[in-house]
Amino acid sequence: MSCNQSVKHFARLGVALAMVLLVTSCAMVQTTSMTSSWKDPRYNLGPLKKVAVFVVHEDASVRRLAEDQVVAHIPAGTKAVASYALFEKLEEGAREQIRARLIEEGFDGALVIRLVDISTHETYVPPHTYIDPGSPNYGGAPYYSSFGNYYGYVYGQVYTAPAYVRKDTIAKIETILYTVSDSKMVWSGISERVNPESAQSVAHELAELISKDLVGHGIVGRSGTKH
Repeated sequence: MSCNQSVKHFARLGVALAMVLLVTSCAMVQTTSMTSSWKDPRYNLGPLKKVAVFVVHEDASVRRLAEDQVVAHIPAGTKAVASYALFEKLEEGAREQIRARLIEEGFDGALVIRLVDISTHETYVPPHTYIDPGSPNYGGAPYYSSFGNYYGYVYGQVYTAPAYVRKDTIAKIETILYTVSDSKMVWSGISERVNPESAQSVAHELAELISKDLVGHGIVGRSGTKH
């Protein structure tokens, strides 16, 4: 193999490797979606006026981040307040005390968000074949001008990305909205995040989904979004 052919050979290997990396990176799906939601058909009181946002998480920084995102996405017409501004710690045995304070401070809704499950799913991805059209000339002459040129040209034009198993991590998040006065559930939603790479991105996308669904059901806000 000549020096020129060696350079072309390694260049083709580089193209093939780049294609494999591209396919692998694109296959790593990262999405947040609302998989289901429910509204109490008996609820007809219109948008709530003041809602406390509770994110149940052992990491205080994650709790603050997520609560702030939800508060920022609740539209004008409903005042949303992060629970960490009211209760530094959420203790299991303090339910009645928390409810009593919410009622005292004029809250008519409480939105509670928690992670309920993390699971891993494996997907087999079969081999993919790609064709590099390349240059019409090979060795200084049209690739079809001789057997040697034609064979040398077509030999390096087809690249195959090997099969692999993609592993996706799925986080399932439950959100429930209660009316404070009677502690009744008026709305609930289940969301899923595929391959969560950061708490910030998950919190932002989840807040958008929750706000959109609540607005669509007429439970919070009227118009516009605070950012």
